[in-house]
Amino acid sequence: MKTMKKVAAFFAVLMVMLVPLSGAVAAEDVQEQKNSMNSVIWQAKLWYYLYIGSESKLQELHEKSVSAGVDDAVIQKAMELYENASAEYETAMSYGNPLQSKTMAWLPFIVHMRQAVITLRDAVSLLENALTEAQSA
Repeated sequence: MKTMKKVAAFFAVLMVMLVPLSGAVAAEDVQEQKNSMNSVIWQAKLWYYLYIGSESKLQELHEKSVSAGVDDAVIQKAMELYENASAEYETAMSYGNPLQSKTMAWLPFIVHMRQAVITLRDAVSLLENALTEAQSA
């Protein structure tokens, strides 16, 4: 599972570096439009998988943090971040599921799913740091 998360993270970095979304596509170049759309679809799926992976990691860290006696305020802050990420996730999913739909609003989906992933990663990081501190104390 960790290897799959690392592979997904690697592809996310590659996509962000190699596939700029800001280029204008010439209307007469149909192949370029197809390639661009495929890139957007891949990015949407990547952000979706990153969210799912981070969500399962958060759940695991939450259980460990509670068992290790991490401060309740830290756990509560992480859960608030998770709630915010979940709200962004739900907004993203309101544009469609990237695994089931070819006719969805891809760019708004990516914007909200990306924000969900970033917020969820903040929650994961918070719990990881608190757990490390609790275990070293």
